[in-house]
Amino acid sequence: SHYVGEFLLESAGQAGLYRLCYCKNAELGPCDDPVAFAQFAGILNISGKVEYEPSRGIHQQCLVSQRCHFNITGVWAMQLSFLDSFRAVPTDIACDDEADSSSCPYFTLQRRLELSDTWRSEFSHKAGAESLYFTGDYKLCYCQASLTPSRECTPEQHTQEMGTLYLVGAKSRMEWTCRQGAPCELVVHGWRVALGDAIRLVYTGFNCGDIDYGDAFLGTGFDANPSVANQSSNLSDGVLLHFDLGRARGSGRWKVCLCVASTARSGNGCSQSSDYGQKVGELLIEGLLRSVTPSSQPSTLAMASVLVDVIEPGNAWGVACAASNQSFEQAPSSQSLLTCHQSMPGCLGITRLPWRAEQGYNILHVPLTVASGIELQEAHVWCTGDLNLCPTGRCVLPPTGTGLTMALRVGPDPWTEYHAAIGEPLELQVNGNPLNTEGGWLKIVWPSDGCPEAEQSWEIQSPFSLGRPLSASPQRWLRYSMAKVPMAGRFWLCWCDRSYGASCALWQHIGVLLLAGPVNVTGVPEMLELLEVFNVTLNGVNLTLEEQLYIAESTCDKPSSFALSPRRLNDGAVSANFELQAPAVAGSFVVCWTRVGQIPQKMGEGFARESRDCILAGWELAAPSIDYQHLTSDGQACSRSCGGGLYEMRRNVIAQAVGGGIKCPGAASPERSRFFSCNTQPCPTALALNVYTEPKWVKPNTFFQVIVEGYFLKPEEDRVVLVQGGDAVECGQAANSSGGNASENGSIPQVQWGSGATCSQPASNSTYLQCGDGVASLVVNQPGRYRLCLCHAASVQVEYVNISGSMELLRDRCSRLEDFALMPSNGSLIDITGSHTETEEKADVDDALGVLGMKGLQESGRNRSDLILILGLISATLLYCCAILGACWFWRYRWRKRGEWRRMGSGLFKNSLVAKATKAAWEAYNRTVTEQAQLTEDGDGENVDDLVAEPLADLTSVPQTGTLTPPGTGVSLKSGSSMHSSSTSSTRATTPGNHPSLLKVALNRDVHRPVSPKMGGSFLDLPLAGKGTRSATASPSRPCTANTVLTIAEEPGSEV
Repeated sequence: SHYVGEFLLESAGQAGLYRLCYCKNAELGPCDDPVAFAQFAGILNISGKVEYEPSRGIHQQCLVSQRCHFNITGVWAMQLSFLDSFRAVPTDIACDDEADSSSCPYFTLQRRLELSDTWRSEFSHKAGAESLYFTGDYKLCYCQASLTPSRECTPEQHTQEMGTLYLVGAKSRMEWTCRQGAPCELVVHGWRVALGDAIRLVYTGFNCGDIDYGDAFLGTGFDANPSVANQSSNLSDGVLLHFDLGRARGSGRWKVCLCVASTARSGNGCSQSSDYGQKVGELLIEGLLRSVTPSSQPSTLAMASVLVDVIEPGNAWGVACAASNQSFEQAPSSQSLLTCHQSMPGCLGITRLPWRAEQGYNILHVPLTVASGIELQEAHVWCTGDLNLCPTGRCVLPPTGTGLTMALRVGPDPWTEYHAAIGEPLELQVNGNPLNTEGGWLKIVWPSDGCPEAEQSWEIQSPFSLGRPLSASPQRWLRYSMAKVPMAGRFWLCWCDRSYGASCALWQHIGVLLLAGPVNVTGVPEMLELLEVFNVTLNGVNLTLEEQLYIAESTCDKPSSFALSPRRLNDGAVSANFELQAPAVAGSFVVCWTRVGQIPQKMGEGFARESRDCILAGWELAAPSIDYQHLTSDGQACSRSCGGGLYEMRRNVIAQAVGGGIKCPGAASPERSRFFSCNTQPCPTALALNVYTEPKWVKPNTFFQVIVEGYFLKPEEDRVVLVQGGDAVECGQAANSSGGNASENGSIPQVQWGSGATCSQPASNSTYLQCGDGVASLVVNQPGRYRLCLCHAASVQVEYVNISGSMELLRDRCSRLEDFALMPSNGSLIDITGSHTETEEKADVDDALGVLGMKGLQESGRNRSDLILILGLISATLLYCCAILGACWFWRYRWRKRGEWRRMGSGLFKNSLVAKATKAAWEAYNRTVTEQAQLTEDGDGENVDDLVAEPLADLTSVPQTGTLTPPGTGVSLKSGSSMHSSSTSSTRATTPGNHPSLLKVALNRDVHRPVSPKMGGSFLDLPLAGKGTRSATASPSRPCTANTVLTIAEEPGSEV
């Protein structure tokens, strides 16, 4: 049966849904315990306004731009309906104020759950609203739809404030740029962010907050990714967070995602990829390369091909890739990659793009070198851009330690051997797994040349070409065919699997091609006599007894002899011996091969001609040369001017030998060149007076020069040497049994390396020798006192020996230490020391002692200051004595002169030859002027005596002791014709007694040109021109125009 009961509630309470629980007092006991209400009785819905409890308000944080939701629990959660909603408005705006709804997110009830002990309602904002609002603090305004007239919530009906909402995260989106290989730091401007928040870089093709299993989307090439904020700065409008990514080893563009730890979905901080929900911007890593990916061409054990996406091309050969058989902790540097074989462990190979890269994808082929016996399954490849554009030195991609991992396959089958014969068809197949059947190329080369180097052009010299393949199977095999093999031999097969344009990236030796038949003929002599029999060898591959050789004139279609078979076939059938005969006609010929059914081929060539011996001319004197420039009295070119030299007799070649004739001997052979002695007279004895060094201070291990002054020196031959031992050794000692030179006191002089030199410097001559060049000689290693010895080559006695009629020198001059027998008179001892002051002082004292002959004082060991004092006293004494002697000599000279003047007295000039000549000249001058005046009838009346009175008056003062008869004029006063005649008239001279003529004075004939006495002329030369008028018919010249002779007689007993 059913019972109906009514229950009265004192108060309806808050609006909402309630669960009714029933307690039966009679059966379950008193209903004073909540546990007694164990029976569910139904649901009670109390309608009305929901009351807000401030203590249970909503305080929610959400990451901006991500789905935001919050939960309401308790009785209030039970009261909310699916038509209710929340509106978030800025905190400075009241809930009932009008606000721009586009910037305010709305939250609606998504689900309501009845839990074991309470209710929970979940609100979230509408889909797509994440793009309509920004970071900041908001109020949550509530709208109860059951209380609105339309039972729906509009924006202006959200009037009840129910809590706060904090939208945290980055305030704006940003762009960052870093350089590849350099440290990279990002700064994010956010709201309500703090230390502990993090960023995560992912590829641009993925979204922030996506679940990433195994970090497949995570950006690589960074030291720290994700990166946790390590520094913060508070601002008035937010916080600046600093994130250090470390070194950016990669390049490209990355998406930057932010995680605020307080809003992480995982609830465990920024531990999962889904926690990084906000995209805060993009990061550009500027590099030279964008990516490195495998090429469509399969990689083999010999070659790996990659596609490199280039951003900055750089120069030619700038982009490079290298491979290794192992991975590393981090990517290698660009420099290590470029020096792969020296810097990268396990380096397999390196390649460079042989031209300037293009922006975008470029293909590079990396040749690999795998050691024999190693099974390599994969290779790790890295690439770098132009190092000149990479200041960080780390522009390598991929930026990881594993690089680009590429699986390797076998490639072409190596070492395949193919057989064929000359003149027969040839079919050849190249196999591989895989094999580049699209771009591969086959070449045939000689084994001696080997396969070409990498990156060589297609135009490689090859014996012959097989052309394009006849058929192919993709990546499996290529088949070649030839109708007839053109030649025989052993060849290599070289395969180019891939290339850069016309240049092969790598040639591989894949097999051997053996083509049976002859290759060449060896053993043909360079010259043969007519019809001479000779032996040759035919070389080839798989030769038989059917091979034949014959001689032809110029081509094989003109044989001059019968075809001959081989006498013997050598082991391995690689050669056969033939006996042939030269043609009967002189000239070139060819050796041809043939076989039954084969076309003859040229194998070699030779030349046949008649024989003729060498023809030499007779013996002649050799022409002078730089070594033979001293002529003898017979005109021979001798090697020396004195002291015994050689001259050469030569025989010139008239005609060279021809054919098998006797060849001409060499130019130095005794049959063409012989030497004979000449200029055997001894040379002048050389004198070496003084020696000094340049510089004056000579230090050990320092180059210097020696200057020798003397006479009869020979710069081109003389040499000097420094002998260790100083005073204890002498020059010119012969070598003893111990290998040194022993002096009289038993010491053995030693010569150091570099202490000898020639004296043939440009400044040297017969009186001055400059020995050593100061650059490479002379030099002495050890300090000490050395004896300088000179070798005068002209004084060295050498011996000649007659060899085949030619004189040969047994040894060179100055080649032994005893040849250095000349010791300079002054300065032969040279000190090598490290002290400059000591050297200068000692050198000055030594020079002074050497001049005064007091060197024994120095050698006796006296004090140097005493020596200097003695030298000063001696010098002063010598100067004083010289002054006294000079004064005595001058006094005696003056006394003797004074006595001579007294004895001569007034007769000093009386009978002087000069006085007599002067007086005779003036008398002749006076007489001539008088005669000219008499010839002039219409004169100006001037007294002739007055013309000569004044000059004669000067002569009257000369003391005379005898008479001097003046000479005659030599011209008649009545005969004027003789004055005008050009003929020579007679001259009379009066000479007293029989005294001889002592002086002749010739007078100048030209009256118009005055002259002066000159060297080698007359004693007195006067222009004898008087005053007067010449007649119209005659212009008399000076009288005595002929040879006027003045005879001056010397008085007996006069002194001249």
